[in-house]
Amino acid sequence: MTDNVKEKVLHEISRFDESLLVASSIIKSCKEQVPNIAEKIAMSQILHSFYNAIERTATIILKAMGEKIPSGDRWHKKLLDMMFGANSLEIEIIKQCSKSQLERYLFFRHVVRQAYCFELRWNDMEVLVNDFEKVWKAVKSDFVAFVENSPMSQTK
Repeated sequence: MTDNVKEKVLHEISRFDESLLVASSIIKSCKEQVPNIAEKIAMSQILHSFYNAIERTATIILKAMGEKIPSGDRWHKKLLDMMFGANSLEIEIIKQCSKSQLERYLFFRHVVRQAYCFELRWNDMEVLVNDFEKVWKAVKSDFVAFVENSPMSQTK
């Protein structure tokens, strides 16, 4: 990857890391006790931002690889699949072990976009809340490793 692409990826990662710092108290609170409606709404937006950060970062990398970013009804799912090797170069950006986890966050992203705030159910959110920082750490590591060690680095 070019230095410019690496810089953009690292910038996108740092933006979400900063979001985690800003939201650390609400995240901690939601992990310690069942949240009230205001906390559930806030946490749903944090989870939404989490998935957006992954999509934005992947989009930067995929565009640098010369890939066309999907559009249409299922573009989020197609983009996710592209991260795991369903691209023209058949290159995995993120390790397969993260795929089922990210599919859960993609589904929740849809819930957040379609549901009214009073419809958020903690039972559906709790595992996502408890796991997302661990998932972020793994995915972030994959993104950084990709831009630093990509076979694309030698060709660009």
